[in-house]
Amino acid sequence: MPAASPKPNSDNTSPQTKPRYRSDWRGRMVLAARRRKPVYILSAILQLIFGLTVVGLSMVGLVQPLWVAGLVNVAGCVSVILSGYQLYDALGSDGGHGGLVSRAMHDAINHRN
Repeated sequence: MPAASPKPNSDNTSPQTKPRYRSDWRGRMVLAARRRKPVYILSAILQLIFGLTVVGLSMVGLVQPLWVAGLVNVAGCVSVILSGYQLYDALGSDGGHGGLVSRAMHDAINHRN
């Protein structure tokens, strides 16, 4: 009996060209946000400002009682951390060094300097 041949991809794409995110709702949201980088960056900056404001207000003592101030402080810190990552993700280089190296290798092989 002959060995079963592997099934071709139904969408005619190789594994390297498949989209980074699947069709779940989080992937669609991330891709939509990356297409609209100014909105992505603005939301990260506003989140950073509001997070720092909340942390500042709770540290100064304007939030009472103390346990509420602690919860607000933790929420503000998480907001600042997430907005920092969001800014890094929006403003960071898309290709990275891996793409640069693979492009250089591709050019060197194709053009045979």
